[in-house]
Amino acid sequence: MPLRIAFILRSPSFHAPEIQAYTRFFARYGVACQVFYQNDAKLLRGYDIEWRLMGLDTAPRQSGRMKIHEYASLSSPPFGRWKDRIKKVANVQPDLRIFLSPTVKKLSQMGDDVPFVFRDMGVAPEFFAPCPEGEKTYDLVYSGNLDAERRPRTYIRALYRHWPECRLLLLGSISEGLRSWLRRYPLAHAQGRVPYWQVPGYLCQARFGLNLIPDVYPLNVQTSTKLLEYCAAGLPVASTPYAWLSAFERETGARFFILSKTLDNLKPEALGAFGHRLPSLQGRTWDTVITHSGILRQIGAFFGEAFPTLPPGPDTL
Repeated sequence: MPLRIAFILRSPSFHAPEIQAYTRFFARYGVACQVFYQNDAKLLRGYDIEWRLMGLDTAPRQSGRMKIHEYASLSSPPFGRWKDRIKKVANVQPDLRIFLSPTVKKLSQMGDDVPFVFRDMGVAPEFFAPCPEGEKTYDLVYSGNLDAERRPRTYIRALYRHWPECRLLLLGSISEGLRSWLRRYPLAHAQGRVPYWQVPGYLCQARFGLNLIPDVYPLNVQTSTKLLEYCAAGLPVASTPYAWLSAFERETGARFFILSKTLDNLKPEALGAFGHRLPSLQGRTWDTVITHSGILRQIGAFFGEAFPTLPPGPDTL
């Protein structure tokens, strides 16, 4: 089906690994994808699908063009619940909504009859490549958001109070203020943000993955993409306790090293002695997640033409 999809993101700094996954997935069907930003919406002429990672969207629907709203997360603090209520009232109705999970749909409070599907986070095939054998450069790697709401200074300060010899690798956008503050910890290496396809190589340089999610709404009810990536790369994980993680352990049989509130149990002897158990991520590749979501069926129904059935793609395990 020769369609053209315009993905609309809030800004160039918005990190969305699913866009690369969608682009690879739809290329198998001959569908072209292009990324635009909020202020570029007027450039959408000639595109068949307007696919927005939400945000606000007050632009009316255009005849013949499918409008998709994707809710991969809930609004962040402060006033996250109020922001979600405002979006519910202010946003135009799309032709399809995509929610990260039933929990995100419920908390988004969308009660109309717009069709919807669920599309959880997946993992790119590069993360499943075995890590090389040999000595590791770092003890811990933290990959992900380092914004103030994630409390990186609180966690790093506590880490070095109890494990002063820890060799820490930080992957993710780092503000100048945080980078300057980190100079007091010479064993903490702030690599910064790297291209998505390079992340697995950096993960393989560490002994353990560090998953730091504050147990606050909405962070504690959303899928931890980075934890999935650690597991795919074969890294045992040390994590703060929170609701989604507990549910994931129960569902998959995984066992993660749970950090105390002060991180005083984060020590090399304790990590080495713990009975880590990684989950099976069968069905968590992007190809499988997108295929099983029902997105293709909804797009085909809108345009009156079903997508062909293809053999499993390279992202499928």
